[in-house]
Amino acid sequence: MKCLKHLLLDSCYNVKKLPEKLECLECLEKLDLKKCTSLRDIPNNICKMKCLKYLNLFGCDKVEKLPEELGCLESLKELYIVDAGISGLPESIFQLKGLRIIGSRGQLEACGFTSFTELHPGTNFDLYAVEL
Repeated sequence: MKCLKHLLLDSCYNVKKLPEKLECLECLEKLDLKKCTSLRDIPNNICKMKCLKYLNLFGCDKVEKLPEELGCLESLKELYIVDAGISGLPESIFQLKGLRIIGSRGQLEACGFTSFTELHPGTNFDLYAVEL
């Protein structure tokens, strides 16, 4: 599985934690954890995944924080935190120029952002994006 590029764990309600050896997926570009409602945290070893471009935590409401070393993910281009429990970002994330963070208006404001773009204007979707 070292060559795996996309891991989709959509609606895996019983996943409470990710494997300790996650960084062994050295070619992984997309980690989609959408609606893993029992997932409690994102392990530090994710920061060793040098090819990771996309991290989706939509609906992971028990995930309250991201690893402090997340700024080491130089390839990360999109972080999706809508309906995740995240209300703050690690300081290192601001090193990732070009990173697009997608969240609700309230989440992005709680993370200290004051300027963001509404993704679906004129709809009931509460989706906003900031680009670092």
